[in-house]
Amino acid sequence: MSRKRGNGRRFNNNFSRKPSNGERSSDDPNLQESLKSNSYRTYTPLVSFAPPSAEVDDESTYYTVNLQLSPVQMGIMARNDHWQQQFKGLGAFNHYFGLLTTTANGYELCDVWDGYFHLTLVKFRTSIPPDDLECLFRSFTSHACSPAIPNLLFRGSQLAVHPGTTRKKERKKIDFVVLYIDLSPEIQEFYQAIQDLLNDIRKQAKASNWNLIPIDKLHVTIRKYSNTQIDIKAIPIKHLPIEFHCSRLEIKQTREQGLARYEKARKEGNNYQWWSGVTVIDGTCLGCRKWILSQDWAGFCLQCGKYESVKPVWSTDDIKDHLDQKLEEQGQNVETSTLNEK
Repeated sequence: MSRKRGNGRRFNNNFSRKPSNGERSSDDPNLQESLKSNSYRTYTPLVSFAPPSAEVDDESTYYTVNLQLSPVQMGIMARNDHWQQQFKGLGAFNHYFGLLTTTANGYELCDVWDGYFHLTLVKFRTSIPPDDLECLFRSFTSHACSPAIPNLLFRGSQLAVHPGTTRKKERKKIDFVVLYIDLSPEIQEFYQAIQDLLNDIRKQAKASNWNLIPIDKLHVTIRKYSNTQIDIKAIPIKHLPIEFHCSRLEIKQTREQGLARYEKARKEGNNYQWWSGVTVIDGTCLGCRKWILSQDWAGFCLQCGKYESVKPVWSTDDIKDHLDQKLEEQGQNVETSTLNEK
């Protein structure tokens, strides 16, 4: 069993990325009864779903503002009125879709790596050089209200295909499979509340080609590197919707941008780290320093269990870190002042 990544390489998927609290077979009678039931709870969309004609795969020029999913740490939940199952750990999305189908193809539906699931809010370009942009955002703070992102529940019950006719390079004509976000009053309230922060990011980055994703187009891409023969209409996701939380809001470059910057820095004798977690360099995992057993890197290390993600240019965690630092400095100043008075 193997799948292709965007560079055309093949990856070993024989590793069973088992959720921490186990699996439930798709032939479980309780689950099958639940999937057949029509009494599941649904949200009424506030805006009609209308998938765009195509999604441009700008993996060398665009930055994105994302809500980062963390299925390995935070897990995802399949739930309806009669049944629920959590999937947590490596391959959580693969196990979820494997549960919904009676064939092995369901498990192979997702080809996005574990550290790359996200919900994009904005795509943009900027004329500011990458190193300068990162320096610029090291001191970035926003007075805009930042919603409590980890508390917000996202829910998806609709799959769709976005044609890949406008994609570039070797991915041309490879379609996207996406999971649409069900719209609820909470999602609408969040979408409105986050706009001030997004506008501050836009000004700080001196962004051009600012492409704000409409609220009724919010989605998580689950497949983008190879076309699938699976009939997504036959996957009963409406009967067992998926629920998840996002960890934070991030500004990210693409993996391709990070790799190019790393290679440039290495040729110049400098160091540049574009990844968080672990990645592979010269066939070795940079976490456990062991040789990768499979032929190619698949986004995680089988031996240490850690996985790769792109290090953000900035995230809402940085706001918290900045505030914590200011509070610590203020506390030290108060303590010093008190000692001087004594």
